[in-house]
Amino acid sequence: MSRSDAFEVYLDRVCAQVGARELHGELRMELANHLEELAGEREVMGFEKEDAAKWALEQMGDPETVGRNLHRVHKPRMNWRLLAVVLMFAAIGLSGMLSLAATQVNSVTDEFYGRLASNHIHYLVMGTVLMLGLAFFDYRKLRRYSWALYVVTLIGMMAVFFSDVSMNGAKGWIKVSGFAIDVFGWSPYTLLVALAGMWTSDRSSSPWAYRLKKRYGPLMILFPCLIYAVGDALTELVIFTAVSLMVYARSNGGWRRSIITISGLVTAVLLYAWQEPAYRLGMMAAFDPRSVPKRASYMIINLRETMASAGWWGHGFGALREQLPYVYSDMFFPYLIYTFGYLAGLALAGVIVWFIAQAVLAWRTVRDPFGKILFTGMSLLLILPFVYGLLLLTGHVLILGLPLPFLSYGGSHLLAEFGALGLLLSIYRRKDTLPRGEDYSSIGREYANQPK
Repeated sequence: MSRSDAFEVYLDRVCAQVGARELHGELRMELANHLEELAGEREVMGFEKEDAAKWALEQMGDPETVGRNLHRVHKPRMNWRLLAVVLMFAAIGLSGMLSLAATQVNSVTDEFYGRLASNHIHYLVMGTVLMLGLAFFDYRKLRRYSWALYVVTLIGMMAVFFSDVSMNGAKGWIKVSGFAIDVFGWSPYTLLVALAGMWTSDRSSSPWAYRLKKRYGPLMILFPCLIYAVGDALTELVIFTAVSLMVYARSNGGWRRSIITISGLVTAVLLYAWQEPAYRLGMMAAFDPRSVPKRASYMIINLRETMASAGWWGHGFGALREQLPYVYSDMFFPYLIYTFGYLAGLALAGVIVWFIAQAVLAWRTVRDPFGKILFTGMSLLLILPFVYGLLLLTGHVLILGLPLPFLSYGGSHLLAEFGALGLLLSIYRRKDTLPRGEDYSSIGREYANQPK
């Protein structure tokens, strides 16, 4: 058997033990290169080619052992800690919704909250299925559709202006085949997926996309921002702008240009919010409710009174403060504290901190450039609403109508959040895909060059 044939047989036996088929090509190349190096060193010492090849194979170790070790190190891994903390969020949110369903105000209100709790359970089940499906999906396949996803999302956002569908008086929805789709609510997630793929393109794989990223990267952020501004979608505008700018700074590498872009867009968002009377009054009410008309400070005042009256143990399961609106969505965090007390609020804050810590730890293990940027965007879309929810409890921030991820009621945002979490789990599962240049030959042996 020739040396090349012997090496091929060895590599076949190694790869047969490695379940991640996508690694086989790279494994074979790296291990073959190392075998050739070992055999070449032996030939320089005066040994025959066959003897040198045999010695090189002996140095590499038993192929089944090497293959099993590679499989153990590089098999897909589920991030059970991140999954556990999200399931804790879901359980806490369900407890709050069941508490609302247990309120006894009047027949209409009781039936309304009961229906919300039932729907919430359905959304949790659907979200969990979506999350698990995406967790086992290869996220890297999304990269090739980045531009198409970006364009389709922009078209969907512009279609909102021709739709007569609204929820609670807010635009941002379109109806397709009888189903109402929250385009504005979903768009930050789909746009960030698209931008992650567009901004991680390189010269070799897509020269034109690389040039567009370098020259017109900020415009990719500006177009959606303009649509949000025209559509009076301040919540989505703030979230998308903040996250996309951080992702752009992370992917671009040109910090001077990034800082200029970030400063300009942040200033534009603040000026836009200030020139709108409703938002300007809301910001003023957050600092001093007495400085604005009562209708503009109503929610801030009730929020502060709700927090002040909660107590350490709350008012008990089924309690309801009727003066506080939207307790099932925008004001769900204050409602949980009003019902279960300050101790429950501190516990939930601890879970939020744990979630952020787990997301950061998982992010640090990702090496794939597209996965790194995508993980950054999806995790920030989940983290920022939690941070805002904590700040909202102080009663000194503008009320944006931003629900708590995984907790507040709402089918669209729950599905989007569980979908984002599924992508995070998918990225983490594939974090051990080996980059080029890693020395695979060290697995299964102690010293590659030590004669036996």
